[in-house]
Amino acid sequence: MTTRTNNRISRLTGLVIIMISISNFMLATNYETVANGNWTSTSTWKNGIAPGSNVAASNSITINHSVTLNSNVAISCEMKIAEKGNVSTSTYKFTVNSGILSNYGSFTVKTLENNGGTISNYGTFTISSATANNAKGSIESSKIMSLAKMSNNNGSLVASGQITMSGSSSNNTDCIMKLSGTISIGTSFKNNKGSLSLNGTASIGSGFTLNSGEVEISGTITISGTFTISGAALINYSQMTVTSTFTFNSGKVQNYGTITLNSRAYIYQNASISTSGNVYFKSTLTNYSKSIFVETNDTSTGNFVTIGTVTGEKEVTVKRHINHSGWQYVSSPVSNAKSDVFMGAALYSYNETKGSWTAHQSGESLEIGKGYDVYVKKENKVITFTGKMNTGTITRNITKTTSGGQGYNLVGNPYPAAINWDAATGWTKTNVSNAIYVWDMKTNNISTYVNKAGTNGGSNIIPATQAFFVLCTSTSGGSIKMTDAVKVNDKPNFREAANENIFRVKISNGSRFDETLIRFDENASFNFDNEYDAEKMYSFDVATPQIYSFSKENIDLAISTMNLTSAPVSVKLGFMANAEGKFSLNFGFEKFDPNITVYLEDVVLNKIHDLKTGDYNFESTTGENNDRFIVHFVPVQVVNHENDTVNQTSSLSDEANSAFCSIFANQKSILVKGNEDLGYFEVKVFNMSGQEVVNSAFEGNQLNSIDMSSFSGCFVVKVIMGTQITTSKVVIP
Repeated sequence: MTTRTNNRISRLTGLVIIMISISNFMLATNYETVANGNWTSTSTWKNGIAPGSNVAASNSITINHSVTLNSNVAISCEMKIAEKGNVSTSTYKFTVNSGILSNYGSFTVKTLENNGGTISNYGTFTISSATANNAKGSIESSKIMSLAKMSNNNGSLVASGQITMSGSSSNNTDCIMKLSGTISIGTSFKNNKGSLSLNGTASIGSGFTLNSGEVEISGTITISGTFTISGAALINYSQMTVTSTFTFNSGKVQNYGTITLNSRAYIYQNASISTSGNVYFKSTLTNYSKSIFVETNDTSTGNFVTIGTVTGEKEVTVKRHINHSGWQYVSSPVSNAKSDVFMGAALYSYNETKGSWTAHQSGESLEIGKGYDVYVKKENKVITFTGKMNTGTITRNITKTTSGGQGYNLVGNPYPAAINWDAATGWTKTNVSNAIYVWDMKTNNISTYVNKAGTNGGSNIIPATQAFFVLCTSTSGGSIKMTDAVKVNDKPNFREAANENIFRVKISNGSRFDETLIRFDENASFNFDNEYDAEKMYSFDVATPQIYSFSKENIDLAISTMNLTSAPVSVKLGFMANAEGKFSLNFGFEKFDPNITVYLEDVVLNKIHDLKTGDYNFESTTGENNDRFIVHFVPVQVVNHENDTVNQTSSLSDEANSAFCSIFANQKSILVKGNEDLGYFEVKVFNMSGQEVVNSAFEGNQLNSIDMSSFSGCFVVKVIMGTQITTSKVVIP
């Protein structure tokens, strides 16, 4: 009896559920327009049924015509405005309560309130009076959107294309606002603990206030009114211009682009500015902060430009990157710097009256406008200058001594900003040539500039902390006087910057190709590192040949980054041939150190190929080959260190590449490679007196190294293979 009763109850329950579902289905309505008209008019809608002022979630609405709201409307359902559809009102409010509004046509209402709903705009979307985005509501636009008095309250606004905000707008706690494209923000804007991203071309009206939260700018932003930061974090990657008063009460600004302040600026004690780019004060600056940082990297230093009067605190911290193993010219951008900032480096200045270099010890004061020459032995170094920034008029006297330096004076840029040697105003050059000279460590040469023409990279723009030579033309002496007018809102690269040392190999079968890249970075290692290396992902097209290198752990790499030491570096290449036939290897050198010679070793054919002479052609069978090619990177520049001095010369070996062998020198080694597999060959090394100092024998198909650590000077290398003899002169440091 109990079982039968349960079965009857189950069948009855199922019947009730089915009946309820059918009832709900019958109650759900798809409201669709059939003509232009008012929202409440039955003639506007299909079957003469209007949706009413509060539309439940079980329904849907499709707008294909022009509809005028003649009452407040709230939807909890899905509503679509077709491309030719139009919803408008200048009087009433439209509310989205957890519904979905998709606009492909035109939507214009007086007031919008989004309470947890999703709004997507692909057409024209206009709110004329007030906009509220609440309760994790989402608003997205890819076309044209205009929002009056936008208040983003725990919601998300993501807009591209054209976005306009009029009236007072705000981005509040835990909100996200990402705007890109063409952006216009009207009367005022406040960011209150929200996340704001501006990327595009933006125009902001009479007031822009960042009370807290994080703001990221990646586009071109113009603020035509006042700009106030009180506790917010602003990150600028692009162009930002403020035309009215800038007040920085507290918070942090990180600048990687350009910030231009056309009017008065106030920076208070709890505010911090860190710039790797340009900060440009065109008017007066009142500063009470001691947290102004001008950052550096291995190619440039940031720019802190003040044109008007600076009052209050003038303390600034300016950093300068110094590459190791080469002399670089520097100058101090602050007035009270000591030579201790160069601790661990060799520091010299040029004494024109004696025509010689003078070494400086710790504890000495650095002179304003004077140039210095610094050398770091083993590792790159960042020099930090902290003190009162140099502003206003700076004068540097210069001399010409015929028995001394012949008028060459090493002077320096005294400001924490770049200066223009060709500036129309601001310079007073007395008895001085119009040429400037800078030592370039990467070419071991002088860069020269005069009157819009330069050699070896010479330029009229002189970066912050950069020193340069000028030539005094009179034995009576001369002077260089400069004012703030010579400063420029520009961040040039240092001429002494290290090469990027990028080496690219392309394999081609004549119609398709693949690449691998090997680069050298002082921060990298020979081990696999996810931060610097990229594993090889193979093509899904089997007709495309593949090429790759290997990490120390034998991982296949598309991009390999390592640290180039003074010793040769060998990198094995692997390739996959899609079919038997002819292939070519093409080699690209991008800002590659000219003092590094690169060879390709073909183990199969016992050949060494200098890559800088051109492509390498070869034949291969189908399949994978990981043991045929080795690339050898051979540094040939020699720098000797003795008592903090450097011989700025290069010793390049004479190379012999005969039919049967190749000979070259690297530091304390002589490298010999047989080009043919002819068994053993003999190598003899003679000094300049004709004395034999080395006698060795090697196999003909190996790259062989002869240790010369006990010797230095010029030597003759003789390689004997049967009746064949070849000789080469090499230099061992």
